[in-house]
Amino acid sequence: MPKNITQYDLLISCPGDITEEIDIINNAVRQFNDLYSDHLGISVRTKHWSKNSYPQSGGKAQALLNEQFVKDCDLAVALFWTRFGSPTDEYGSGTEEEIEIMLDAGKQVFLYFSEIPQAPFLMDNDGYKKIQAFKDKYKDRGIYRSYNSIADFEGKFFADLTKYFILKKESDDKQLERNSQLVLRGIGANRCLSENCVVLDFILNNSTNSAKLLAKIKTNFSNIDSMHMSRPFVENDEESDQYPFRSLMNKFGLILPSVEIEQKVRDVIEEAAKINEIYMSDDFFNLGDLSQNFKFEGKGYSGTPDEEHKYELIKELYELILEFNSLSKVEEAYTGGPCIQLAIENNGTDIDEDVEVTLYFNKGELQTLEQLPEIKDEKAIRFLLDKCDIKNLFAIPPTSQYKVYDDSYKRDVYEVTRSSGSTSFVPFSNEVYLKAKLHKAIANIYCNYEIFEENDQCILKVKFNYIKHNTIIAFPTPIFIQKIPHEINYVITSRNSPNVISERILIGNK
Repeated sequence: MPKNITQYDLLISCPGDITEEIDIINNAVRQFNDLYSDHLGISVRTKHWSKNSYPQSGGKAQALLNEQFVKDCDLAVALFWTRFGSPTDEYGSGTEEEIEIMLDAGKQVFLYFSEIPQAPFLMDNDGYKKIQAFKDKYKDRGIYRSYNSIADFEGKFFADLTKYFILKKESDDKQLERNSQLVLRGIGANRCLSENCVVLDFILNNSTNSAKLLAKIKTNFSNIDSMHMSRPFVENDEESDQYPFRSLMNKFGLILPSVEIEQKVRDVIEEAAKINEIYMSDDFFNLGDLSQNFKFEGKGYSGTPDEEHKYELIKELYELILEFNSLSKVEEAYTGGPCIQLAIENNGTDIDEDVEVTLYFNKGELQTLEQLPEIKDEKAIRFLLDKCDIKNLFAIPPTSQYKVYDDSYKRDVYEVTRSSGSTSFVPFSNEVYLKAKLHKAIANIYCNYEIFEENDQCILKVKFNYIKHNTIIAFPTPIFIQKIPHEINYVITSRNSPNVISERILIGNK
């Protein structure tokens, strides 16, 4: 039955005075493979300049060796005796440089120093001093051992090699038992997850919309129109005879001015009624005998409960129409643009952190921030800045299946700042200033995305700080597109996933 065997390359690094140990290392590796390869599912092979390098021009010798095979090795065994080796451009010797390359890459280095006696006339005193200084450099790191005979080295190296791979296998097995498994999911029109992705018409994530507002406006129109107030009191002979007390109060200046609906409010309401073909009776703005008062506290008017209620409904209607007008322009600018919604799922058995997702689009498929539609109405811009939570408007809302993007942050480590859509009033704001302010606010929403153009591709990156196991996190916002792709290739890297995940998600129909 075929077996999956993981191949490890072991670099042998040493100066020219180390010779016999090289054969010992090769024999020890062969013995290790014979004993443990099937059980551990691994195989080790050695790499040394004498058998793995080839003639090459165009660079320094050590730099060429590094590129040919040194950097690709998975671990190393390095040995010193009396010679330190020939210096390179950056290090005291080629062996030192190879050790540092491996350690900097986080790879295992077995480091040994020979204490086998050497005839004085064969000693390299200068090299020996460098070796002692090198030992002192690594004294506190506990990564080297000494040996006093070839047999001693053979036993120690085989034991170290075996112990390293047995412990590594145990660690890898535990990691496999508790490991994250990350994959992208599409979010459909019904907010359900799917293995594929669909192109949607973008809708602002708002608790209300222009259609709901219009329905409420029509209801208010109807309610107000059904409230018929008595004619306001007007001083004349007939009224004086009919209402003597009211006439007497007026003569003494005790009748306060009637409440009138401002003309600008009338104009806005009448225009809305005309556009939406809503009937208004002749006494729509008649408030009866609702009068102004000059109390320093409470309402600035007084009348019957019906009169007061009608006045409040007219004021509410006016505000609703203003909100409807602005929201309609915002929806007109943004709603309906093609977009895709994605989420990342961790269906493994362990948490994952520092997750980065990279999406690959062909040029012309992705719509960038600069290509988003522009709102030209100043009132609509003010409404968006002052009355709306812009971040929430563009967010993908949570469901029982997935969480919002901000939930990918661990609150005890990373304090998430939630930017409010409200802004302080600036009396001297002009249209240019407001547009710049709106662009900045939207840019802050999309700051979680990094976009790069390389060759014929447009690359989008987004990071997730923390994803619990059996958890799904939505992307920060929908991703707007110009041209519908057939599929999107993606790459996921993370702290706790052992491999780079390279997959694709297909684009389906709505």
